Amino acid sequence: MLLAAYGSATTVFGCTINSSLALRPTNRYSSLDNAPVRVGLLASTSERELIAMTGISNEAASRLLALRRKRPLRSTDDLLSEGGISQTDLERIRRSVLFFEDLRLVITDVVPSTGRIMSERPFTIRVQFVAVASPPVFVGVEVEWVGDTFVVEKNIPS
Repeated sequence: MLLAAYGSATTVFGCTINSSLALRPTNRYSSLDNAPVRVGLLASTSERELIAMTGISNEAASRLLALRRKRPLRSTDDLLSEGGISQTDLERIRRSVLFFEDLRLVITDVVPSTGRIMSERPFTIRVQFVAVASPPVFVGVEVEWVGDTFVVEKNIPS
């Protein structure tokens, strides 16, 4: 049974105040959480998807796709050498796009696999990621819990 609210009565200066505090679902999105990340593969991303995913200008998206048609782009360094894209748009592209033969791995979301994490109880997390190359053999996720930071590391078999 799930409780929707916790009720209490408090007496302050002889007056009784009834209050209830609604409990939020355990899988709620909190203001302290990071939004899940959308990442696209440059080789298969359309102009509309590129703009929606990265927030770059229409001109930068057109320029990027024109450069992609000329040759495989391996990093934002290739874009920098070609020119025509602002530093702001380059940074947005760097954070949201994987290039041809890109060796980076982008973690898109980290969620508890059992619904909730409780203090002093073992838990597992599900790490979702995007990679161009074969999946990595080792992944580390930094987690902050009640002000303390720890790292969860896992070998992934090929």
